[in-house]
Amino acid sequence: MISGRRVRIDVAVNTGFGMIKVASLLLVIRLASAAYPAEVLGVFLLARRLASTFASLLQLGSSQTLLRHMPMATSAGARRRYLAVACVLWGTVATLALAVLLPARSLVAIWAFPGFVDGPELASWAIASMLASMLGFLVYTTFLSERRLVVANAIEFMSVSGFLLLPLIWLTDVPTPATLLRFHSIGVLILCAMALGGYLLVRRRPAVEAGPRPSWADAGRPFATYGLPRGAIAALDLAVITLGPWLLRGSPVQAGYLLVALTFVQTIQVALAPITQIASVVAADLVGRSDLARLGQGVRLLLGGTLYAAVLALAVLLPWSGHLLHVWLRNPELVAGVSYFFSWLVWGIVPVALFHALRGIIEIRWFAPWNLSTLLLSAVVQILVYWVGRGQLGETAAVRAALLSTFWTLGVLTLAVLDISWWRPLHYWGVGRLMWVAGAVALVNGVLAERPGPIEIILGGVLSAVIVLVGLGLWASPPAVQAVRSFLWPTAGLEPPGRS
Repeated sequence: MISGRRVRIDVAVNTGFGMIKVASLLLVIRLASAAYPAEVLGVFLLARRLASTFASLLQLGSSQTLLRHMPMATSAGARRRYLAVACVLWGTVATLALAVLLPARSLVAIWAFPGFVDGPELASWAIASMLASMLGFLVYTTFLSERRLVVANAIEFMSVSGFLLLPLIWLTDVPTPATLLRFHSIGVLILCAMALGGYLLVRRRPAVEAGPRPSWADAGRPFATYGLPRGAIAALDLAVITLGPWLLRGSPVQAGYLLVALTFVQTIQVALAPITQIASVVAADLVGRSDLARLGQGVRLLLGGTLYAAVLALAVLLPWSGHLLHVWLRNPELVAGVSYFFSWLVWGIVPVALFHALRGIIEIRWFAPWNLSTLLLSAVVQILVYWVGRGQLGETAAVRAALLSTFWTLGVLTLAVLDISWWRPLHYWGVGRLMWVAGAVALVNGVLAERPGPIEIILGGVLSAVIVLVGLGLWASPPAVQAVRSFLWPTAGLEPPGRS
């Protein structure tokens, strides 16, 4: 159940790993920015982003299908059959991709990295990284769907950043971008093969109820009917963010600045991922049992928690962003270039956080691929804003404005998908109270950030915590805040008694 002790433990474990993933992702950028000149850094980040985007597309929604159907499977045999279908799909797609893309790697390099001397070699290993990431998605989702969170998070950590960190830290000579992607590809493939072998050799747990194993046709059908649209959703999710840097590929320095800024913005998404992933697994269980009342409570809990967390994070991040970028990146030229994009993109943190918080539940709850429509319309908005603004603002400014427009389109359309049955009266959310508290937090941190130092940082954290506790916790807290508090420190259910 969504209010159960097991879910809170899962959220705690995933949140801890989420913090590790955020820190490692930021460390990869810092080490790479110190190792490479700005132009090479931009090419490397673009290659990595393109590999992840096409991995999401070519996995054909297999991970989304596993996440939805494995928790509802009635036997270990049924779960293994779903996994077997996913592995067959991966093997087929990987073989076809290698046969088509490797001979055309020079053309891929011209399309993705025009003017880069080592483009063909980088393209080869970007393709390998893409295929390894596809397998990583499947293995990670398999363990996540069974709530084996330590193993799942360890696999994702190594797949996303661990196998990039190791050569940056250990190798005495500066590794080329192609070397990094080669190390990542081989490492992920070996790790996933070992994890799959271990999973298949584990005995069926006695607590799992017996059930029939679906035929290959029955197990494969959801991958076509449910997975394919969701595969397009996952690919578009990354493509919408990758489109801006790709438009700047002719100027890899600017593309690199933008990708670093996007990484900073997406730390909020990475921080929220542990909670939203657990919410998706729980949602699949609730949908399978047709417990839509509890699902509605969970949606409101997730929406309220995300709204408050994102707005308060924005109130702290805005005043301190310049100082944080200097501490993170060190290089003044790089900080200035990243700040040019981040100063606008930071205003998209709240809507993009709402999109990522609710997208998993929306995919599970409705068979219709609403997220696909949201992402398609957001991509159209980005292209239109870029096309209109290019002549008036210039290339880089148009991309910056287009991405911010995309973030807000994602958030607004996500909220529009939730019909009136999911909502509560406006007073339930306490938006007015949240704005006052966030404004006070931003004001205090803005004053302290004018002369940043260790004492000011500590004082800002303490005063922010006091303002939040006093403003949201000491008198007549909004019902949305009470719901989150009841979930974290339960006394009854998800919502306080007597609230509607």
